[in-house]
Amino acid sequence: MEIETKQIRKIPSWIKILNPFLFFGQSSFANESVGLYLKWKHQFQFAGYYTALEKGYYKEVGLDVTIHESKNGLEGLHQFVSEKEARYGVGTNEVLLQWHAGKPIVVIAVIFQHSPTVLFTKKIQTNQSIQDLLGKKIMLSPHVYEILAYLKKEKFNSNNFKELPHSFRFLDLVEGKVAALDGYSTTQTYEFQKIGFPVMVFSPRT
Repeated sequence: MEIETKQIRKIPSWIKILNPFLFFGQSSFANESVGLYLKWKHQFQFAGYYTALEKGYYKEVGLDVTIHESKNGLEGLHQFVSEKEARYGVGTNEVLLQWHAGKPIVVIAVIFQHSPTVLFTKKIQTNQSIQDLLGKKIMLSPHVYEILAYLKKEKFNSNNFKELPHSFRFLDLVEGKVAALDGYSTTQTYEFQKIGFPVMVFSPRT
């Protein structure tokens, strides 16, 4: 099994909104119910929040925390936080666009230095480049702005590749239905390893 990663210059940071411990110790939050919306379905990447809940760390500072998974598994947190359905949320760099559009959102902390979102394609040879995807089908998730910026920087546009909505079925790449798709380097890389599928990883390294 071979995995190779290609990186390029920096683009704007990947944002995670929320680090509950930054503010939970303040008396203004004492004995309050607090809602936290995740950016995706319940999974390992949010283990820190679950652990804090199970260990009783929130209750130690007088908080009753409820953790909600994303309602549809795709949209970010802004609609829940800005509409006061939740006080905190975990999001991506889409938050910057929502803030610029006037949504009442405050970025508390950037938890990850780099976005785990990357492009996966089948590895055919060691000298593959992102340019090999020109004219091909690329499956993209909603709000993957770092990938869109990456493609734009590499001279991709609507006329020289076909963008498809993400099926969230990673076997589509294995079966040759698409030439590339976006995913998390922290999870999908392992999924490809498990089935012995050789992938090339292109990362915008935000």
